[in-house]
Amino acid sequence: MVNLIYGLKKEECDKKVATIIRDNILRILQKKKQIVLGLVGGKSVAGIYEELQHKTIPWGQVHIFLADERIVSVNDKESNFQLINQTLIQELVQKGILPLKNVHPFDYKQGIIGYQKQLEVYG
Repeated sequence: MVNLIYGLKKEECDKKVATIIRDNILRILQKKKQIVLGLVGGKSVAGIYEELQHKTIPWGQVHIFLADERIVSVNDKESNFQLINQTLIQELVQKGILPLKNVHPFDYKQGIIGYQKQLEVYG
């Protein structure tokens, strides 16, 4: 399903996209016990992640994976995980809303095959 969003300010688009993501998560969870949410990095999506923090989502049933990551440590300033962690994950984990075990950053030492195996367990 493709949703075109245009003619809005960035902040309004971020809210709209976060609502679409929430609605799709809830729809999928009506049929499945858990889902995998693949997130991308980049500053253009940071506002969407900040908006997702305020959405009512059963985060205990959501496993977060990275759909694109650089081949660097998750602690590296160039890591896409850093942005996602700062704008979404960290606050949800601190509030006890998102279990840390549901967060699956890419470990470049484990490689893509290891990450794929981890993804297959949940997805």
